[in-house]
Amino acid sequence: MSELTVANTDWEVVDDVKEALEKAAVSGVTVFERVSVTASEQQAEEVEYAESPIAIVRYADTAQLWLADGEYGCFVSLVIHVAAKKATEAGRIEEGLRLKNAVVNAIETDPPANASGWGGEGQYHKNIEWGTPAIDAREREPWVRVNIPVEVGFKLASATSH
Repeated sequence: MSELTVANTDWEVVDDVKEALEKAAVSGVTVFERVSVTASEQQAEEVEYAESPIAIVRYADTAQLWLADGEYGCFVSLVIHVAAKKATEAGRIEEGLRLKNAVVNAIETDPPANASGWGGEGQYHKNIEWGTPAIDAREREPWVRVNIPVEVGFKLASATSH
């Protein structure tokens, strides 16, 4: 059997997103007390609430499409869960929106190194595509939780460059 090389670009994207969130700061103050990674929706939902605010990068999946030029267009689907503790419902909504915006700004400012838009076979994917966030300020009072879907596009040079 021939020797294989595995780039593991999927993980590099996840790790780069985590690092961007760990480095996120507003006026010199770190945004998140803790940033972790999981692939389990249940684990992300049942996280122990202690520090505030927190972020969890949840890996959902990776998809790929063969492009006409022999490359593969891929994207990693993530859901970034953020949570913070605030006393009032209005305060929770305000903090949830602030954290959602901090996530977007952190990743757009420091995108994954491999992030790349691509197109072909009737599809186009930007380097970073944001989904619609879902905010919950009431279920776990006094906590607010926001789930932020994002897809990070990248290209592979061949069928053996995963």
